[in-house]
Amino acid sequence: MIRLRFSWLFFLVLTGLTGCGSDRVELLEFDAPPGSSVPRLAVAGETVVLSYLVESDTGVRLETRKLNGAKWSQPTIVAAGPDLMVNWADFPSVVPFGHGLWVAHWLVRAAKDDFAYDAWMSLSRDGGQSWAPASRLHDDRSATEHGFVSLFEQDNDVGAVWLDGRAFAFGNTKAEMQLFTRTISSAGLIGPERILDARVCDCCQTDAAITAEGPIVVYRDRSASEVRDIYAVRQADGHWGVPVRVAEDGWRIAGCPVNGPAISALGADVVVAWFSARPHHVVRLAFSTDSGQHFAQPIEVVAGATLGRVDVELLETGKAVVGWLEKGTGRYVVGIVGREEMSEVHAVIQTASHRGAGFPRMVRWRDKLLFSWTDTSGDQSHVRTASMRL
Repeated sequence: MIRLRFSWLFFLVLTGLTGCGSDRVELLEFDAPPGSSVPRLAVAGETVVLSYLVESDTGVRLETRKLNGAKWSQPTIVAAGPDLMVNWADFPSVVPFGHGLWVAHWLVRAAKDDFAYDAWMSLSRDGGQSWAPASRLHDDRSATEHGFVSLFEQDNDVGAVWLDGRAFAFGNTKAEMQLFTRTISSAGLIGPERILDARVCDCCQTDAAITAEGPIVVYRDRSASEVRDIYAVRQADGHWGVPVRVAEDGWRIAGCPVNGPAISALGADVVVAWFSARPHHVVRLAFSTDSGQHFAQPIEVVAGATLGRVDVELLETGKAVVGWLEKGTGRYVVGIVGREEMSEVHAVIQTASHRGAGFPRMVRWRDKLLFSWTDTSGDQSHVRTASMRL
């Protein structure tokens, strides 16, 4: 295990949620609706998309906006209804894929039990202005959990992975949560389902990236002895391989920590970041130079004062920007990490550590990092966004 030595160069970038403490960071102009939460950002070339949910007296709606300079466009409603599910850890996405193709996914309760819900999806071929009729992402119709979806490009089509609880449908106490995948063509044709891993952690986020050899997916696995290490599975030459362990944490926990990994890739270079509680609360990071076939010894980025909820972006310099939530302070912190050093650490936003604050999200766009999070400081939640120059 590599433990980094570094100087903490803290900049409190956003004072509260309105002021700026550095000319490197600014709030993005955004008329966030009351009741908005669980935002997510996505980038394709010059297109930056923000998605989030809005709760109101009439139900829940999924909205999306496009970044125009330093200002967000007016919202487009992707989906709406009383059964759309709002969950602090399992949240929807709207992802641009180029040539006007956008894909959205969201969650719909399948029963009154919050642990029974379906993942739905829709395509837009005009850059998010209009959306095709929605359909379930999965074939299964059982009243079990289907969520924690990641969408990614796959041979000019769209790939999707999700956690699927269909094995629990008949009350089998030995059933397991499974990791599924399928392909959706740009014409909306849905390919066959495939199991990538037959036993995974029940409710940790998945993530995906595109390497020089094809897609790679990361997730938290679950061994027969309840060890929940981070695993990766790659697609090369059109075929999915065998899942491999990114690093051996040996974190044994008889329950889901709800704290999934994050991944980023540039060509053959890949970086994975994750949280573990063994032997203490820690954020770790592992680099690969062969499209995720092998990972170097993990780097211990921060220990003790972290709740995880990580995100990561790889830079052309070979360094990575990793973000995590501080324990106790509610600050979201980013560090610029090399293979042997931590060069800078910044306290980026002041949020909160309770579940209602969710998972702050981060993407890279041009020479900036963009952030989104849920502000729960008032009577109603509001989505906030900011940018920081690298």
